Amino acid sequence: MAQLPIVSDLTEPPVVGQFYRVPCVRYWWHGRLRWWPVVGPKHDDAEHLAFEKPHYHIDRRFLRESDFRVAGHQGRTRGEWARRLYPADTAFAAGPLHELPQDDFKGGPMPAPVLRKRQCLVADVGFPSIARAGEKFERFHDAYQGRRCRRDAAGHLICPHKGARLGSLAPDRNGIVTCPLHGLAINVETGVVVRRPPGGPKL
Repeated sequence: MAQLPIVSDLTEPPVVGQFYRVPCVRYWWHGRLRWWPVVGPKHDDAEHLAFEKPHYHIDRRFLRESDFRVAGHQGRTRGEWARRLYPADTAFAAGPLHELPQDDFKGGPMPAPVLRKRQCLVADVGFPSIARAGEKFERFHDAYQGRRCRRDAAGHLICPHKGARLGSLAPDRNGIVTCPLHGLAINVETGVVVRRPPGGPKL
């Protein structure tokens, strides 16, 4: 375990089939208490997206098939969701791993992530097109267009919205990397947030 790389420390995408140490949170989500792989820090989205509950976003690169059946609803597999009009990347963006009320017997403060051994099963974290994500995401993207990312001491690009490290994500053929938390598109050379075309294909 100690020799396995930490996925958030990577400067290139994880390799499908290989094992990594992945931040995971043990929490009730979709009715199950399980270890869920997460990406980025815990945060809320009250300012731009009207989502005030503290939450994490799921790192679907490391979801096991059994996890996926729970998270995807109705027992659908990863492949079945990928073929649907409303695929899993949209479902995960719309329904993150969020804290439940304190008076709910399953609720209370969400614990900090713990590094656990998980296998990479798909290469891409995934995020829906702006058109599928909705108008509030369009306004949010407009607000961040042109902002410049900082880099941390290790050289990772840091998303200017909630501080997610982007080093383990693959840029597209145009040199654009998409933040898995809320879909900001960032030029990896300049570090500048660029506009994703509404209704266009995923970058």
